Amino acid sequence: MDVDFGESIHVRRYLCRCCRRTVRLLPQFALRYRRFGIALIALFLIARLLGGGTLNAAAVAAMLPGMPYQRCQFWVGRFRSRAEQLCAALAALIAPPSAPDFVSRALLMLQSIGCIAAA
Repeated sequence: MDVDFGESIHVRRYLCRCCRRTVRLLPQFALRYRRFGIALIALFLIARLLGGGTLNAAAVAAMLPGMPYQRCQFWVGRFRSRAEQLCAALAALIAPPSAPDFVSRALLMLQSIGCIAAA
């Protein structure tokens, strides 16, 4: 699922004859092993972490009103655990803005470089 695309994706798989491994071709907005696209996850994280909304309010803001609580917690926890490393990696592209914590700083940096849309 994505902001502009809510249908099923039929993933094409190809077999490499040399190494006998399967290769998949995904659209640009699709993440491996994820049902939701970057834009929806970003909308949710911005509403929850920058906006300070509840999990349900953030899910509604991301156009996912029936999203399970566990998935919400997983996204928030995973982003929080990697925010410091993300800020360090993005510092090569943009000067870090002043923010109260690494989570806010990482989201602001992602918005400023155009990786995720500003809310």
